[in-house]
Amino acid sequence: MAKKISNGNVYMATAKEVPQIGKRYYCYKLNSVDGRPKSAACYTSAVKAIECIGNNMYKVNTCNSIYLVNVG
Repeated sequence: MAKKISNGNVYMATAKEVPQIGKRYYCYKLNSVDGRPKSAACYTSAVKAIECIGNNMYKVNTCNSIYLVNVG
């Protein structure tokens, strides 16, 4: 059975660096526009928790959202 992540804001993203707790995180949020994937650069709110969930994949909890990030 899959774990429930959150009822709030959950995003898929890519980044070049592993996040650091207490700092804002620069990443690229992935969205779908007219059925096509698009990415938009953004800074998150402060990182509260980080969990490695796989090969270069991280679950990043911020003050306002959760990001599932592929770092590479």
